[in-house]
Amino acid sequence: MLAVHDDEAAAEVAARRLTSGVAALGIPGLSAAAGVAALRPDLTPQEIFRRATLSLTAARRTGPATVIRHREPV
Repeated sequence: MLAVHDDEAAAEVAARRLTSGVAALGIPGLSAAAGVAALRPDLTPQEIFRRATLSLTAARRTGPATVIRHREPV
């Protein structure tokens, strides 16, 4: 899931609603995970895609109904 830089929290909430909704269906073997990355004008499309992919991969490895937002290292 991509989010405008100022609305990352809202994108994370939407992703949590999506993953929870899929889980609530109760279909065996069906689950969802999501990664959230910010759309920022100072980043190239390739970097935004890389961050989104890293977040989604981490969420999938963690398990069903997981949402991970990309954050800059401190």
